[in-house]
Amino acid sequence: MESTLKADVERDVIAGAVARHLGGAALLSCRELGGGRCNTVYEVTTTAGTCVMKVAPENSRIENQQQLLKEPHLSRVVLGSGKVRVPRVFGAQGASGAGGRAYVLMEKMPGTPLDQAWDLMSEGDHRRVAAAVGSLVADLGDIVAPLFGWVDHRGLLQGFSTWGAFFRERGFVRLNYLGFVAGVEPERLLRLKGIAARAIDDRDIRPSFIHANLANMSNVMVDGPLHATRVIGVIDLEHAQFADPDIELAGFRHWDEYYPVVEAAYRRRRPATASWPRRSAVYDLLEEIRQMIAYFHLTPEKYRASLHMNAARARVDEILSWEEDGRP
Repeated sequence: MESTLKADVERDVIAGAVARHLGGAALLSCRELGGGRCNTVYEVTTTAGTCVMKVAPENSRIENQQQLLKEPHLSRVVLGSGKVRVPRVFGAQGASGAGGRAYVLMEKMPGTPLDQAWDLMSEGDHRRVAAAVGSLVADLGDIVAPLFGWVDHRGLLQGFSTWGAFFRERGFVRLNYLGFVAGVEPERLLRLKGIAARAIDDRDIRPSFIHANLANMSNVMVDGPLHATRVIGVIDLEHAQFADPDIELAGFRHWDEYYPVVEAAYRRRRPATASWPRRSAVYDLLEEIRQMIAYFHLTPEKYRASLHMNAARARVDEILSWEEDGRP
């Protein structure tokens, strides 16, 4: 049996999952597609067809396993809306189940990840896909919930009644990096948190579905790789939340000249409110921090981390300057 499984992932875990969730189907082959910091992703060929399986490492932390197990519930939420295509999940289990590994077995989406197709596309295709992605963000934002928050590994919605309360609980965690990575003084950081929380707390914002990493091209599937002008759907939902959909839009800033195309398509469906300019600045700060953290741990990329750090510091200065005009 052809396989490129890592040594720490046992074949019988995948074979057992296939038999259990695909009506007794047999595993024919599998190959590693890649993985993030916590899980490994495999393309799995079976007698019932080809699918994808995410497997948590052996003895991984319980919170990492629970994060993985959110995906089946989030997939059902999106599929139930009929708005956006996402992989259908065949089955999942926690580490306490048979085989001792947390995993999710799901449909293999057709098409090509956008990051693999992008360099083969024309300028016109880039703009058409960017516009389609903007509409996709709006489509996901049409899926609403009664609370701002997240779906846990049991499928239960946890959260807060206002966006401001949710932001103070979750957004402040990322702002804390400004202190011990970017060297922002405690007094300035405290003022920043107060101003930022007031700036984003728009009572007209509804708790809407966000992917939370849709600007990463690897999470968008297109009908590529050549002439990839149609967006098929999205993958990797485990970090999705119910939040301000505008925060997803802000993540596309690093699409550079294509960001205005994404924004224009999105705004045709979701016009900007009066609070957007300042919410945008706060969200841009969060994105700079996220990029800074991502590159900070990669030695060859430390220069890029420093660029994002400098951009974050400039955003901090801008937000703190709002105190001078008495707002927010």
